[in-house]
Amino acid sequence: MTRTKRKLDEAKFFLDLLVSNENKDPDFDYFLSAFISSSRSVLWIMRAEYSELNGWEQWYISLDPTQEEKQFLKKINEIRVRSEKFDPLLTKILMNLGIPNEEMTKEIEKSLEQFHGKSVTFTIETIEESTDSQTYGVLDNGTVRFRGKVDSVVRGIEEFPDTDILEVCKDYFHRIEKIVNECIVKFTDDLQRRSNGRLQIKLNKRDS
Repeated sequence: MTRTKRKLDEAKFFLDLLVSNENKDPDFDYFLSAFISSSRSVLWIMRAEYSELNGWEQWYISLDPTQEEKQFLKKINEIRVRSEKFDPLLTKILMNLGIPNEEMTKEIEKSLEQFHGKSVTFTIETIEESTDSQTYGVLDNGTVRFRGKVDSVVRGIEEFPDTDILEVCKDYFHRIEKIVNECIVKFTDDLQRRSNGRLQIKLNKRDS
């Protein structure tokens, strides 16, 4: 097994831990940090292992990513730099609520604006078939009650605030996995021949 493939397997190991610990804190954030670090190292290991082979550099340059892919990779690197040099990763659960226009009165909208940037306690309740007994709007105790639905719940991070970071990690892993697999198919035979040609045997004299 090549060094590059071993590093890719290491990244997959941490990705699997992310999946199995998706709803566990702080475990998820710890495994996220480990995944970002190991996955970002895969292509560096690949360059160190393969770059001296004929044609490898030209092949790697030909993989020039699109502008959209460059922005994606830039954010991944920003996560790595931040987690390794400045600030441990801390994900946040982001819930997107869909409120029908007829429910979003000016009174409710104004009250919700006052909560922006503040810590609030909220409760989600399943709406019963009959809601006539419920009072909606801004209640006397300052509580805001409205009807709507949960559109999505994602575990976000600063660099990808509106996208589930687990899906980002899966996407990134599949991207580097594709590159590694193509590299293995194209160049591993040459790598093995080169390694075999460098075999050295050292004989040590031993006292009988």
